[in-house]
Amino acid sequence: MKQHFKYIVEKYKGMFLGLMLCGISLFCLECLFGVVCPMRLVTGFPCPGCGLTRAGMLFLQGRFVESFQMNAFFILGLIFGIIALIVKKLLKIPSNFINIYAIIIVVLCLTYYGYRMERYFPDTEPLTYWQGSFLTKLLEAFKQ
Repeated sequence: MKQHFKYIVEKYKGMFLGLMLCGISLFCLECLFGVVCPMRLVTGFPCPGCGLTRAGMLFLQGRFVESFQMNAFFILGLIFGIIALIVKKLLKIPSNFINIYAIIIVVLCLTYYGYRMERYFPDTEPLTYWQGSFLTKLLEAFKQ
């Protein structure tokens, strides 16, 4: 059992380190600026993944409809991720399929983002404009 754990730690050491650094970065952004999204911090606009964390929390609380409303790509991402794992690990389909599949997912995500921005921006959370962005401050500085 100890050997198996050691193997997993060695194999995924880089991933664990990356996740830790990501978590620390997000924590620092939240503490310093009050926002964790780099796109929102710089531009004030929500990113394509805006609402995914809140959707995940709602999903874990069993509030599936609210999760889907917050950002449907959380649930769809879970489904697409499971399909990708099945295709890659169980069916052993070549990685070209996974690459094409990933491109399709990105295109769908960006299309969904465009739809959400058109329909809900700037009045509905999480698709609101953040006035504390660097861009807003820069534009205000040039106005004066």
